[in-house]
Amino acid sequence: GTGPLVFHLATGGAYVLLRREGQGHREPFGPSSLTLLLPRCVQGARVRPMKFDPRRSLADLLWSIQAVSGLPPAGMRLTLPAIERRFLASDGTESLESLGFWDGCALEVEHDIIQETHHGDAFDMPLEVSAAGNASSLYQNAAKKLGLADASSLSLFVGKTIISNNAELSGAPLTDGTVLSAYISWSLQLSISVLPTGGTSQVALAAGFSAAAPSLATSASASSSASPSGGMPGSGPDPLSQPLAVLSSDTIAEVRE
Repeated sequence: GTGPLVFHLATGGAYVLLRREGQGHREPFGPSSLTLLLPRCVQGARVRPMKFDPRRSLADLLWSIQAVSGLPPAGMRLTLPAIERRFLASDGTESLESLGFWDGCALEVEHDIIQETHHGDAFDMPLEVSAAGNASSLYQNAAKKLGLADASSLSLFVGKTIISNNAELSGAPLTDGTVLSAYISWSLQLSISVLPTGGTSQVALAAGFSAAAPSLATSASASSSASPSGGMPGSGPDPLSQPLAVLSSDTIAEVRE
């Protein structure tokens, strides 16, 4: 008699799903620009300019929006309010020009958590990883898959566990179907202004603190003739008598915490 044939695929590692997380995976580019109208869940400015190329597809635009806002593409709902046109995932292969985008247009972006849950895996990229060896090879392959020229800014996570780029893959929690989250880290420049409402001291600090510095602590004091509220010198305790501590980190795990 005859029976069904059974095939087994032998590999030296695992097939994981690479997923872009957060911002910075690419730099939006193109001869045209639009204005993003972002939802309340986005931190910071909700109105942001962004460059784009009208000849590229809507699917490509989703990655640029994520790079600017951090929103996952799977949960995005896009609308051109000027012409009251909404876009679906099925429009992903159409060029932006054919969909009605133009230089100077405004694009409203909404985030649907239910849609993200149902369609999140559609944006994951399969990646074959080795079961042994140094993790630097995993970082190089992941960077190539993501279209990154340099893997040094890349951080890879499985859940809340970071995979160090110099670790041994034999000890990494990588199995078939594992979601490998890819984050981009870069230096931040923070501007700080402290304007007390009274007292003999005012300070205006406009300092660039690099995220590469694990911690910074500084105290500052500058004399002032009057407070912003009109108080006179000596009218209250010095609000800056204690050190002003500024903490920063370039470790993704600490930022996630």
